[in-house]
Amino acid sequence: MTKSALLGIFCHHGNIPQGIRLAIEHAMRENLIKFVICTSTLAQGVNLPIRYLIVADVHQGQEKIKTRDFQNLIGRAGRSGMHTEGSILFANNSVYDNKNIREHSWRWEYAKKLLNSAESEPCTSNLIEIFTPILSDNQKYSLNLTYEQFVQAYLQSPEEFINEFIKIPERIDGFSLENIKRQLYKKISLITAIESFLLFHSSTDETLLLIENVTQLAQSTLAYQLAEEEPIKDNIVNLFCFIAGNISEKLVTTDQRAIYGQTLFSINNTEKIKSWLESNFDSLLLQTTQVDLLTYIWPLLIKFIHNKNSNRFSQPNIRLVLTLQWIDGYSYSNIHDYMSVNNIQKMRGQGTTNFNLDEIVDIFENGLSYDATLFINALIVLIESLNQEGIEEVVQELIDDLKLLQKRIKYGLPSQTAIAVCELGFIDRSISIDLANSMGDPNLNIQEVKDILQRPPFEIVDKIYQYPSYFIKFFELL
Repeated sequence: MTKSALLGIFCHHGNIPQGIRLAIEHAMRENLIKFVICTSTLAQGVNLPIRYLIVADVHQGQEKIKTRDFQNLIGRAGRSGMHTEGSILFANNSVYDNKNIREHSWRWEYAKKLLNSAESEPCTSNLIEIFTPILSDNQKYSLNLTYEQFVQAYLQSPEEFINEFIKIPERIDGFSLENIKRQLYKKISLITAIESFLLFHSSTDETLLLIENVTQLAQSTLAYQLAEEEPIKDNIVNLFCFIAGNISEKLVTTDQRAIYGQTLFSINNTEKIKSWLESNFDSLLLQTTQVDLLTYIWPLLIKFIHNKNSNRFSQPNIRLVLTLQWIDGYSYSNIHDYMSVNNIQKMRGQGTTNFNLDEIVDIFENGLSYDATLFINALIVLIESLNQEGIEEVVQELIDDLKLLQKRIKYGLPSQTAIAVCELGFIDRSISIDLANSMGDPNLNIQEVKDILQRPPFEIVDKIYQYPSYFIKFFELL
């Protein structure tokens, strides 16, 4: 990226560190850069002055891009108020050249379909996927399992259900483990999203879980409005009522629902954390450093990390070491070098291969940063609920330590000052650490950092004016 930037070529995709993404988007708005290689994420999500859109491929990941998404994509070129016109260029000329060759003609037909807005797919709701069958890898076969059986089995005994479900590839040909897991966890995420929503809102409204109110809520969803057949509409209502009934059965009081709702986890996952906490609370209080604290909670925390790359290590035990490097502020290249020297690889098929830098960014910024932060939040909520009468000083110290650890994991930063710099608006690990080191004191809060930056010494000003223009502009507006 550094070498290409010196040539005036920039890139933007989901696994670019956040600070770099912000700098590139700002530079595009200000016409400071002219050429960006990107996934559809940039063009779809941000209103930027794009004059020429060069289409190199018609895939999003491993799937063909939908006509609806492509129409949205090309609409970004020649934006009103920015350019008078825009051009969309198809870079793969073989699509046209081979349009009369039978095995390649589909590419030409598909390109024409993408350019025809009348071919746009109708809007859908992810919620409908709960009711779709579990398909084989070639999508020709499905499991004989109704959505009611799936939801009921999962809510009654989640771990046992999941363990049995992932054994299916061993018993039935045509179903791979990766395919089963993808479909399984998609449905589970939708179920837990409904459960979490009902939990959170029923903590302040005791009547929400009544059948008539749950029914009305289900009928207000996009999935219900889009459903054309009555059986599907009935299924949506029954799903919401079943999940609400499970909540009412397991959590009788609004106080219980308030606590569980704040964790942002399912009832089962919250109970798992709560059970661990009750057994380990005294030992948790004895952990004296951030490293000790993270090491102690790690065996449970790691079970809540769902990032694909995070769970592909050939040496899973190394993940704690890498996480400690992350919160100590090691750069991505430092972590990458450590992994290369120690031959830390990822599982790929029946063998192993090296992690690349993009995957390392994904492991921390898109995986650990979110999932571990969510887990520690749940831990804090449950600790506070155990001590509602008045939190003792030692317990409050534990909560404060967990909150600091939570932010260190979220941002990958080594000190309170670096976190304050980041949260003030310098949203980049390298810059946050660089500025924090210049301030000397590792324990400054946001206001103290802001006071320094409003009357900065020369050496700090000199540093800032070497950063990308996005951060210079932010500094000048403080």
